[in-house]
Amino acid sequence: MILLHLALDDTDSHKGGCTTYVAGRLLKYLIDNYNVVFQDYPLLIRLNPNIPWKTRGNAAVCLRFELKIQNLKTFYKRITKFFDSIVKEGLPHSDPILIALEGEIPQVFAEIYMAALRYPLNPRYIYSQVSQYCSFIHYYRSIRGIVGGVSAIGSLLLEDHTYELIAYRKRENWGKPRKINTLSVLEMDKACSSQTFNNVDPETKRVLIAPHGPDPVLFGVRGESPSAVLKSLHFIKVEEPIDSWVIFRSNQGTGVHLPTHPVPISSLQLYQSVFIRGKITQKPQIYKGGHVFFELSDHSGEIKCAAYEPTGSFREVVLKLKEEDVVSCNGGVQQDRYSNSYILNLEKLEVNYLTRKYVRRPPLCVNCGIRMTSRGLHQGYICKKCGAISYAPDVVTVKRDLEPGIYLPPPRAHRHLSKPMKRYVFDSKKWRGFNPSFDWFHFPP
Repeated sequence: MILLHLALDDTDSHKGGCTTYVAGRLLKYLIDNYNVVFQDYPLLIRLNPNIPWKTRGNAAVCLRFELKIQNLKTFYKRITKFFDSIVKEGLPHSDPILIALEGEIPQVFAEIYMAALRYPLNPRYIYSQVSQYCSFIHYYRSIRGIVGGVSAIGSLLLEDHTYELIAYRKRENWGKPRKINTLSVLEMDKACSSQTFNNVDPETKRVLIAPHGPDPVLFGVRGESPSAVLKSLHFIKVEEPIDSWVIFRSNQGTGVHLPTHPVPISSLQLYQSVFIRGKITQKPQIYKGGHVFFELSDHSGEIKCAAYEPTGSFREVVLKLKEEDVVSCNGGVQQDRYSNSYILNLEKLEVNYLTRKYVRRPPLCVNCGIRMTSRGLHQGYICKKCGAISYAPDVVTVKRDLEPGIYLPPPRAHRHLSKPMKRYVFDSKKWRGFNPSFDWFHFPP
């Protein structure tokens, strides 16, 4: 038996297509035609969400399996031919890539995966680092997808991970409105809320499990275990046939793209996923379009931070911040469209310290116990009842309408990798192995 890692990327675009769908087709092809023993669920890996040239979901997939075969060259030839047949079904706006690695995974693959979560990487450089290890690298037009493919192979997900059950549509329904019963999704969310996440946006009650584009996905449910996402199928009602479904293991919802230690503002790079900490030097203000901006500084520099209109109630939290507050900000570095400087698009905000605000007011009369009135600038206070005079005002701390803690945008504004609030109460689970006897896929006969 030969251990193989088969990865694919860049098979989707804003015009359609879906990398997980192609992976599902490859999965069925392997099951139908070869003696394969899978070592893991298909791995659905999301990468740095700030890359402007990313595909729609910025996802790559890796299939890990043992294969009993005599002629690997013939296998690669056949699997490539089948891959080409899927890609040619109508994905002219993507740059598909298929990568195979045999045996143990070199450390460089894991290093590339971690870097690809947080930085933009040069595909040609990645190719130079891994081509010597790969059995084959098959691509169209460009090798841009090699970053995702190599990262998917290198993503062992030994620590925190989640699962997603993705149901696919029949080909004749692609591009048509999805017929999913909203009430059934609300019921599913209520019944499965402890072990699934981001099914429904709590502010708008908008259903989040279904995409809106012309791709083959009907819906996808994310959760903490294979059994949790499989349970959702018993609740969701659709008015169109489900063609197939597959359970993926994933880094979605883990926040793994965000560093755990802050970096200096002066060190930030364009399109980087970052964690910075500093003081607010210019209080948040709301601008045309409903976007909120504030200035944050540390010992090395200053940067503008943004909470955009789609983040909803998150902007209301940001607007409560004051100058001198200390906060930790996570998000993506982008170019400010109105200047040559960078701007941080907020994905997560942690309020570390709230500066105290004070107000001065007339004191109480020591004789009468009533509030005194001002006699004028620098002239103290007088009691209108007994005529007593005082020059010492009461200094009162103003209660802030905000508490230290973590604040996130609502689920409708989350990225695939964003860690939902409910997952912060879980201990990061470790990978305990694959159970091939569990129902983790279904294909039509």
